[in-house]
Amino acid sequence: MGLLRDVTVTDEGDVLVELRVTSPSCLMIAHMANEATRLISPLPGVRTVRVQADAGLDWDETLIQPDAAERRRDALARLISSTGSNAVAVHIGRQP
Repeated sequence: MGLLRDVTVTDEGDVLVELRVTSPSCLMIAHMANEATRLISPLPGVRTVRVQADAGLDWDETLIQPDAAERRRDALARLISSTGSNAVAVHIGRQP
C-alpha cells in the first residue's frame, strides 16, 4: 500500500519505523503502530521500537504495489456490490 516510508535501526538496536498514512484522519495508525511494535520487539538485537506517522498528506494510489492494488480494487468492488454504495464507487474513481 505504500505505507512504509522508512525503517532505521541503530547499532544499539533502536528501531524507528516511519509510516506514510493515507489521510490525516487515518483510523488505522494505532493498529499499525501496535502491530509493528509487537512484531519487531521480539527480534534479536532489538532494544526499542518507535513508530512515527506522517501527516497523511502525500500518499496516493500510485504508491500501491500492483498486486496490492488489484486486491484493493477487488475488495472495493465486492463492497460496492454488497452495499450498492455510491460513496464507495466515487472513492475508487468509478461512476455510480
